[in-house]
Amino acid sequence: MAVKAPVIENFLEKNLADVLADACAPVWNFSCSDRLEAADHARLALFKDALRRNMHGLHKTPPNWLWPWLWEKRRVSSAFRQRIPVGFLPQEHWSELPTAHRSDLVSHLSDWVAEDVPYSQMMIYGSSGTTGHPLLIPKTPYAAALYQVALQFCFEQYGVQPDFRAGEVGNMLICAQHHTVIYGALLSTWGNSIHLKVNLHKNAWCKESDRNLFLTKYNPPVLTGDPISLAELLRLGLPLTPVVLASTALKMPESLKEALETRFLCPVIDFYAMNETGPIAFACPKGAGFHVFMPDLYVEVLDENGFHVADGAWGEITVTGGGNDFLPLLRYRTGDHVQFFSGVCTCGIHLPRLVGLSGRKPVPLFHKNGTRINEADVSKVLRYWPVVAFSLYQQLDKSIELTVRWMEDIPTNTTDLVESLKHVFGDLPITLIADNQLGQEHKPLPFISAFTASVH
Repeated sequence: MAVKAPVIENFLEKNLADVLADACAPVWNFSCSDRLEAADHARLALFKDALRRNMHGLHKTPPNWLWPWLWEKRRVSSAFRQRIPVGFLPQEHWSELPTAHRSDLVSHLSDWVAEDVPYSQMMIYGSSGTTGHPLLIPKTPYAAALYQVALQFCFEQYGVQPDFRAGEVGNMLICAQHHTVIYGALLSTWGNSIHLKVNLHKNAWCKESDRNLFLTKYNPPVLTGDPISLAELLRLGLPLTPVVLASTALKMPESLKEALETRFLCPVIDFYAMNETGPIAFACPKGAGFHVFMPDLYVEVLDENGFHVADGAWGEITVTGGGNDFLPLLRYRTGDHVQFFSGVCTCGIHLPRLVGLSGRKPVPLFHKNGTRINEADVSKVLRYWPVVAFSLYQQLDKSIELTVRWMEDIPTNTTDLVESLKHVFGDLPITLIADNQLGQEHKPLPFISAFTASVH
């Protein structure tokens, strides 16, 4: 047996290398691996079991696992020590604990990062900033792999079992952005199949015709993306035959979901997740909201004073816990508002539901020449500036008004920022407005478009 492992490994690496070297392949600009070790796989196996045990519902009050976890994280997190003073009894006074916001992470990220995780485990994920606060998030390989485990669990709830084969392309993460990282890697969580992140934008290919040839040739069983990239995939009309599509960012418009299901004849799963929290909920197969399903995440729906809302009432999704050892969260307000419902759903699932999810819907933004712009392209520009919060408004003449709350002092020269935005939008009028109160009272809408009413 000892001599076979290198043979298998070489076989997988060769298959990946062959795909990356394909004559029609996109212009790869990044390389990585899942970096999972034996201990991670053992932990993921336990997590899979916990997912199935959790199918009978979550606690409406803090679950028992939370208390030892809380004291352990207080030991290794400065932010937890600040928020849980000596002598405080969270079991008795949970609702008195202060809530946190994304701006807290932007301004004081080092206070939240756990002190006991080796830096050798660190992977940096850039937030798209769709909530108005661009942010770089440290993660462990285990936290990154939770997405695949959680997605596969959701596939099962839709009656789908993708056939992930070692050394074959099993999934494509589809993007439609002016620029993004593009790579291929083996995913040991999905049977050592090949995962490809590809960009549909013509900038990513030597020839535009290569795009259609490459996607059609490898035709994976799973396609993931966001509503903008999946809408572009629909427009291209490629003869792909996936067994499932999953949208893992933004909110999927119902009309787009129906069009994708009609075209590809497979389930389309809306998956609610955030970069800083990881997976939170998945769309009910019967369309009755989103089911909260992660067993390591305590999800509350709170009013503005930090108290639980009653069933059917509106409140803000707030989370504690999570599988990212680098970034434990304590009563973290997501900025997204829902109605909360407990009890058995019409689909038969016993998990609580989040209904009427608001926030992070795709917004129609346009280049000067009329082509669609992905919000992520704008967020990537702003990521390199000291921005705490922003709100961008595109008017009917396509001109841009960008309101920004700067982290500290206003930069003395924002010419480069304007020029970078013009690289995304074309040579349009761009007005910058500084507002140090933005996001103080409520979550700002990061993107607003005068075209919203006329674009579906």
